[in-house]
Amino acid sequence: MRSLLMFALLAAQTPDGLFYDLEPDQVFLSYQAQLGAAQISGVSRTLAWSAGALPDGGAQVQIRVPVDSFASGHREIDSLVRRAMESERFPEVIVEGVVREGNFQGTVTLHGVAQSLDVPLSAERQGSRLMVRTSFVIVLDAFHVVPPAGASNRVEVDFLARLQLNPQAVLGGGAVNSPR
Repeated sequence: MRSLLMFALLAAQTPDGLFYDLEPDQVFLSYQAQLGAAQISGVSRTLAWSAGALPDGGAQVQIRVPVDSFASGHREIDSLVRRAMESERFPEVIVEGVVREGNFQGTVTLHGVAQSLDVPLSAERQGSRLMVRTSFVIVLDAFHVVPPAGASNRVEVDFLARLQLNPQAVLGGGAVNSPR
Protein backbone atom coordinates (compact mmCIF):
# COMPACT_ATOMS: atom_id res chain seq x y z
CA MET A 1 0.00 0.00 0.00
CA ARG A 2 2.24 2.71 -0.94
CA SER A 3 0.23 5.81 -1.02
CA LEU A 4 -2.60 6.40 1.01
CA LEU A 5 -3.92 9.65 1.54
CA MET A 6 -4.36 13.19 0.99
CA PHE A 7 -7.66 13.20 -0.60
CA ALA A 8 -8.62 15.68 1.96
CA LEU A 9 -6.39 18.27 0.53
CA LEU A 10 -7.77 17.32 -2.81
CA ALA A 11 -11.20 18.52 -1.91
CA ALA A 12 -10.13 21.08 0.63
CA GLN A 13 -9.22 24.68 0.20
CA THR A 14 -5.51 24.96 -0.45
CA PRO A 15 -3.05 27.59 0.73
CA ASP A 16 -3.47 29.45 -2.57
CA GLY A 17 -7.11 30.08 -1.55
CA LEU A 18 -8.56 28.15 -4.49
CA PHE A 19 -10.80 25.08 -4.54
CA TYR A 20 -10.11 21.98 -6.56
CA ASP A 21 -12.12 18.92 -7.63
CA LEU A 22 -10.76 15.39 -7.77
CA GLU A 23 -10.22 13.94 -11.20
CA PRO A 24 -11.39 10.37 -10.47
CA ASP A 25 -9.19 8.72 -13.06
CA GLN A 26 -6.18 10.62 -11.73
CA VAL A 27 -6.10 9.26 -8.16
CA PHE A 28 -3.66 6.50 -7.33
CA LEU A 29 -3.06 4.67 -4.11
CA SER A 30 -0.33 2.10 -4.55
CA TYR A 31 1.82 -0.26 -2.55
CA GLN A 32 5.21 -1.87 -3.08
CA ALA A 33 6.76 -4.72 -1.11
CA GLN A 34 9.38 -7.41 -1.46
CA LEU A 35 8.27 -11.00 -2.06
CA GLY A 36 11.41 -13.08 -2.00
CA ALA A 37 13.77 -11.62 -4.60
CA ALA A 38 10.89 -9.95 -6.47
CA GLN A 39 9.27 -6.62 -5.84
CA ILE A 40 5.48 -6.65 -5.99
CA SER A 41 3.17 -3.69 -6.34
CA GLY A 42 -0.52 -3.03 -6.58
CA VAL A 43 -2.76 -0.05 -7.10
CA SER A 44 -6.24 1.05 -6.07
CA ARG A 45 -8.27 3.77 -7.71
CA THR A 46 -11.33 3.03 -5.59
CA LEU A 47 -12.04 4.95 -2.41
CA ALA A 48 -14.61 6.95 -0.52
CA TRP A 49 -13.62 10.21 1.10
CA SER A 50 -14.88 13.17 3.07
CA ALA A 51 -13.26 16.48 3.91
CA GLY A 52 -14.33 19.42 6.00
CA ALA A 53 -12.73 22.81 6.42
CA LEU A 54 -11.33 23.77 9.80
CA PRO A 55 -11.30 27.40 11.07
CA ASP A 56 -7.48 27.53 10.94
CA GLY A 57 -7.41 26.70 7.20
CA GLY A 58 -6.73 23.00 7.65
CA ALA A 59 -9.06 20.20 6.66
CA GLN A 60 -10.47 17.25 8.58
CA VAL A 61 -10.36 14.25 6.22
CA GLN A 62 -11.28 10.62 6.02
CA ILE A 63 -10.41 8.15 3.27
CA ARG A 64 -11.73 4.58 3.04
CA VAL A 65 -10.09 2.16 0.60
CA PRO A 66 -11.43 -1.38 0.05
CA VAL A 67 -8.62 -3.91 0.52
CA ASP A 68 -10.02 -5.96 -2.38
CA SER A 69 -9.66 -2.98 -4.72
CA PHE A 70 -5.86 -3.30 -4.86
CA ALA A 71 -4.75 -5.02 -8.03
CA SER A 72 -1.24 -6.09 -9.04
CA GLY A 73 -2.13 -7.61 -12.38
CA HIS A 74 -1.38 -11.07 -10.93
CA ARG A 75 -4.35 -12.97 -9.52
CA GLU A 76 -2.16 -15.15 -7.27
CA ILE A 77 -0.41 -12.18 -5.67
CA ASP A 78 -3.71 -10.35 -5.16
CA SER A 79 -5.09 -13.47 -3.48
CA LEU A 80 -2.04 -13.66 -1.17
CA VAL A 81 -2.46 -9.99 -0.21
CA ARG A 82 -6.19 -10.40 0.50
CA ARG A 83 -5.58 -13.49 2.64
CA ALA A 84 -2.79 -11.80 4.61
CA MET A 85 -4.97 -8.72 5.15
CA GLU A 86 -7.99 -10.93 5.99
CA SER A 87 -10.08 -8.74 3.71
CA GLU A 88 -13.29 -10.60 4.48
CA ARG A 89 -12.94 -9.68 8.18
CA PHE A 90 -11.26 -6.31 7.64
CA PRO A 91 -12.50 -5.04 4.27
CA GLU A 92 -11.17 -1.46 4.42
CA VAL A 93 -8.11 0.60 5.11
CA ILE A 94 -9.18 3.84 6.79
CA VAL A 95 -7.07 6.98 6.98
CA GLU A 96 -8.40 9.90 8.97
CA GLY A 97 -6.95 13.04 10.43
CA VAL A 98 -6.09 16.64 9.69
CA VAL A 99 -4.28 18.17 6.73
CA ARG A 100 -2.56 21.39 7.68
CA GLU A 101 0.33 23.33 6.15
CA GLY A 102 1.75 20.54 4.00
CA ASN A 103 1.33 17.82 6.60
CA PHE A 104 -1.15 15.06 7.44
CA GLN A 105 -1.51 14.04 11.07
CA GLY A 106 -3.95 11.32 12.07
CA THR A 107 -4.35 7.55 12.02
CA VAL A 108 -4.35 4.68 9.60
CA THR A 109 -6.54 1.71 10.50
CA LEU A 110 -5.58 -1.55 8.87
CA HIS A 111 -6.57 -5.08 9.84
CA GLY A 112 -8.65 -3.60 12.69
CA VAL A 113 -5.65 -1.87 14.28
CA ALA A 114 -5.20 1.93 14.37
CA GLN A 115 -1.72 3.47 14.34
CA SER A 116 -0.74 7.13 14.29
CA LEU A 117 0.43 8.61 11.01
CA ASP A 118 2.27 11.90 10.57
CA VAL A 119 3.51 12.47 7.02
CA PRO A 120 4.42 15.45 4.85
CA LEU A 121 2.41 16.22 1.74
CA SER A 122 3.57 17.98 -1.33
CA ALA A 123 1.20 20.05 -3.41
CA GLU A 124 2.39 21.43 -6.73
CA ARG A 125 0.26 23.71 -8.84
CA GLN A 126 0.55 23.24 -12.62
CA GLY A 127 -1.73 25.74 -14.33
CA SER A 128 -5.29 24.86 -13.38
CA ARG A 129 -4.21 21.55 -11.82
CA LEU A 130 -2.92 20.68 -8.41
CA MET A 131 -0.80 17.56 -7.85
CA VAL A 132 -0.86 16.19 -4.30
CA ARG A 133 1.58 13.47 -3.21
CA THR A 134 2.64 11.65 -0.10
CA SER A 135 4.52 8.48 0.74
CA PHE A 136 5.03 6.47 3.90
CA VAL A 137 5.96 3.01 5.15
CA ILE A 138 3.67 0.57 6.93
CA VAL A 139 5.20 -2.11 9.13
CA LEU A 140 2.74 -4.98 8.84
CA ASP A 141 3.31 -6.62 12.22
CA ALA A 142 2.39 -3.32 13.92
CA PHE A 143 -1.10 -3.98 12.48
CA HIS A 144 -1.05 -7.69 13.40
CA VAL A 145 -0.74 -8.66 9.73
CA VAL A 146 1.33 -11.76 9.00
CA PRO A 147 2.90 -11.29 5.57
CA PRO A 148 2.88 -14.21 3.13
CA ALA A 149 5.90 -16.52 3.34
CA GLY A 150 8.95 -14.81 1.88
CA ALA A 151 7.34 -11.35 1.88
CA SER A 152 8.77 -8.30 3.57
CA ASN A 153 7.19 -6.91 6.74
CA ARG A 154 7.51 -3.38 5.31
CA VAL A 155 5.18 -1.98 2.69
CA GLU A 156 5.79 1.33 0.96
CA VAL A 157 2.64 3.34 0.30
CA ASP A 158 2.35 6.16 -2.25
CA PHE A 159 -0.53 8.47 -2.93
CA LEU A 160 -0.91 10.73 -5.96
CA ALA A 161 -3.93 12.78 -6.89
CA ARG A 162 -4.44 15.34 -9.61
CA LEU A 163 -7.03 18.01 -8.93
CA GLN A 164 -8.65 20.41 -11.34
CA LEU A 165 -9.34 24.04 -10.37
CA ASN A 166 -13.08 24.59 -9.91
CA PRO A 167 -14.39 27.93 -8.61
CA GLN A 168 -17.71 26.24 -7.72
CA ALA A 169 -16.13 23.36 -5.76
CA VAL A 170 -17.22 22.90 -2.16
CA LEU A 171 -15.91 20.75 0.62
CA GLY A 172 -17.77 17.51 1.00
CA GLY A 173 -17.25 13.89 0.30
CA GLY A 174 -17.73 11.27 -2.31
CA ALA A 175 -16.33 8.25 -3.97
CA VAL A 176 -13.62 7.89 -6.55
CA ASN A 177 -14.59 5.02 -8.82
CA SER A 178 -17.01 2.51 -7.45
CA PRO A 179 -16.07 -0.30 -5.10
CA ARG A 180 -15.86 -3.71 -6.72
